[in-house]
Amino acid sequence: GYRWPGFRKVRRQVCRRVSQRMHQLRINNYIDYFDYIKQYPEEWNTLDRFLDITISRFWRDRGVFELLEKVVLPDLISEARKERRSKIRCWCAGCCNGEEAYSLQLLWHIRIAPDDLRLNIVATDRNETVLERAQQGRFPEGALKELPPDILQAGFDRKNSFYQIKRQYTEDIRFLQQDIRRDMPAGPFDIILCRNLVFTYFDQQVRNSLTTEILHRLRLGGYLIIGANERLPDENLNVKQIKKGAPVYRKQEID
Repeated sequence: GYRWPGFRKVRRQVCRRVSQRMHQLRINNYIDYFDYIKQYPEEWNTLDRFLDITISRFWRDRGVFELLEKVVLPDLISEARKERRSKIRCWCAGCCNGEEAYSLQLLWHIRIAPDDLRLNIVATDRNETVLERAQQGRFPEGALKELPPDILQAGFDRKNSFYQIKRQYTEDIRFLQQDIRRDMPAGPFDIILCRNLVFTYFDQQVRNSLTTEILHRLRLGGYLIIGANERLPDENLNVKQIKKGAPVYRKQEID
């Protein structure tokens, strides 16, 4: 279900893992490795895990967080108050080490901070190792270089060469181990962030199927946010781009 062009910029990471596996098996070339896979089909599961791309950082694509602060979250706060709801629900798909989920929670608490509402985040990834890192909430300085200074100062404690996110910004985040191709958290969600995952790495058939399932979990009037260089399938979807060129879409009624 993958598409090779999606791995164009990260192929070295994948090929390095495959080469290490081949060395472990004492296999010298890719043709022999493919023959090995045909002989031992369970190796597909090992190869599949090599395709996890664990590149992420805080405040990735600054323009997205500007739209979250100025448009998306204020709109959702207004709607939640009208409906007398006490929380806004968000799903971060492919959360990696937790940078995106923590960025959103920091933005909520430090820049917006409504007294009457909470932001609950479900963050999912299939990779157990990155989820353990996410739950620790400890990050190297390089992962934080794009954070605005006020958020960096208010949100973290410096511990040697690492930054530890303060406990109060972790309480409304729940990390779950899920492979999006097989399992998704129950909705409905007000925001779904699915960036640099489905619409980059999977082929058209998988993208179409997962898009339907993702939008099914998005509340009417909710927002879907994808990667800056991604596009949705060319189907008649019940979402509308909120700003030309922005990877932010709002779910609407079907005409």
